[in-house]
Amino acid sequence: MTEVVNCVKKSNSDKEMRARMEDRENSLIALSLMRGSAYEKGKKEGIKEIIKNMLLKGKNKKEIMDLTGISEKDFDEANIN
Repeated sequence: MTEVVNCVKKSNSDKEMRARMEDRENSLIALSLMRGSAYEKGKKEGIKEIIKNMLLKGKNKKEIMDLTGISEKDFDEANIN
């Protein structure tokens, strides 16, 4: 345990090591934000596709919302023409 504490103390006192650790943490945060954004984009595209297919099958807005649980806000944001 003492060895680990000494290693951490040394890492924290080394400016270059600290800068590398901060860069890595910032990269992980940026990657996480990109993944979250891609997930939301995919989710919206999926909702849009479901709505489009159900409209083609003759379902109306209320039926689609009742059957899928898609909110009116999500339905309207899908912007199906």
